[in-house]
Order: sequence, then structure tokens, then C-alpha cells
Amino acid sequence: ASAFGCDLTEYLESSGQDVPYVLKSCAEFIETHGIVDGIYRLSGVTSNIQRLRQEFGSDQCPDLTREVYLQDIHCVGSLCKLYSRELPNPLLTYELYEKFTEAVSHCPEEGQLAQIQNVIQELPPSHYRTLEYLIRHLAHIASFSSKTNMHARNLALVWAPNLLRSKEIEATGCNGDAAFLAVRVQQVVIEFILNHVDQIFNNGAPSSLENDENRPIMKSQTLPALSPPMKLVSLEEAQARSLATNHPARKERRENSLPEIVPPMGTLFHTVLELPDNKRKLSSK
Repeated sequence: ASAFGCDLTEYLESSGQDVPYVLKSCAEFIETHGIVDGIYRLSGVTSNIQRLRQEFGSDQCPDLTREVYLQDIHCVGSLCKLYSRELPNPLLTYELYEKFTEAVSHCPEEGQLAQIQNVIQELPPSHYRTLEYLIRHLAHIASFSSKTNMHARNLALVWAPNLLRSKEIEATGCNGDAAFLAVRVQQVVIEFILNHVDQIFNNGAPSSLENDENRPIMKSQTLPALSPPMKLVSLEEAQARSLATNHPARKERRENSLPEIVPPMGTLFHTVLELPDNKRKLSSK
């Protein structure tokens, strides 16, 4: 049976795999060949994505190093996201959606790490293993952000709607402030997990994390409170609003509608001024 659209636990049990082969193959290919600008943000050619999906779907082991895929590396990244998006029960599961969002919305900042790990340990074993594999892969990709412009926040932005979904939101197809906040919360959850991958997946007791002074705990994102509409919005809000149109709850999705990634805040620029020849000579005296 095809891995696409199949329940993760059932598929892994029937195939004898620890993590889905399609995810493992795509991740290994991208780590070797896909350290390029906009990986996972830019979409591949639709026909290549469909061809690759058919090859994986027929239980083949596609040769991703074929020229057609090496020339369209983004189609492999697109397929990887497509696989996650089509899981009948998302990787972080419908059942735990509220617990994940509450962990970053209502917990004191210093308690979020233990709370998130508690929720992750409630995942079915197949989902836990697959999530750990994917998050470690994405954290590795984030380490090349100087080459790809895809640091943890941008990776969370494009991956969150594929990993963390709400049945209620999908059923009602809500938009506006509610959809914006939902997408923002999803992004914060995934970004938090990416930034704490080693602490979360250390197989230790969650309670030991709170008092472990040897582990550096990165400051987490705090959620913005909903406020009346304003003419000016921050870059993050603009990105999140643009992503809201891509949410799986909406009937029409366009993978490539994310905004261009801008340099991180604090990037320094300098201006070079050309001096006329006569002034250049004076300055050299």
C-alpha cells in the first residue's frame, strides 16, 4: 500500500519500518544535495512532484539522484511536506492539538520545555519516532541558514501547518483573526521544538528538565494577544497572515505563496561612495 494518505502507525507496522521510507529518503537527499536557497519554502515543478509521488506510491525505491530531480531539488522538499500534509492524523495528532497550543499559550515561559516534552511523550510511538527524525533533520537544515535563508523560524513557518492541525478549524474553515492566531500558535510550537530538540528528545523524565542547570534553555516565543486591526503589522504577522491562506483547512493551497525571506534583524549594511578622481588623489596625500 502507498505511504501517502495512510495512517502512520498502520503503515509502519505493515511495512516494518521505523520511520516512513519516503521521509527518510527525502531527508537524506536534501541533506546531501539540498543545502540551497529557500529549501522547503520554494515549490518544485508540479509534474516532478507527481512523478516522484507515483514512484514512491508504487512501493518503488526512486533514484533521487536522477538528473530530473537534481535539477529540481525543491520537488523533493515539496514531496516531503506533501507526505506529512496528507497523513489522516497529523504527526502531532488531532488529539493532542489543544495540549500543544496550551503549552505555549498559557504555561509560564520557564515551564514550557517540560510541558512540551510531557505532551510529546503522549504521542503514539510511531508518531514520536517520526517526529524526532523529522525535527532532527530540520534542525540540521537550520544550521545552514547562512546558505539557505531557512533558519528555525522560517522552517517552522512552512512546516507547522503540515504537522499540527485542528479538526475543529478544518471543519469550520475559519479565517480572519481566529485563523491567524491558529497559524501563529502552530508556528510557535514547531519553532520551540526545533530550538529545543536535544532537550526534548533525550529520553529522560520530563520533570528532570526543569531543574537541569546544565542545559541551556533558549527563550521561547510568546504569543501576541489579539488586538483590534491596525494599519501597520510586523514582519512576523505579515508572514503568518500570508501563510494562513495556505492552511490545509482551506480548499485552495499554493505552496509557493510564502513571502520572500528577509535578512534577520540586526544585519548590517554599508554604503560605498565613489569619490571623484581629484578628491581621491587629495585623500591619498
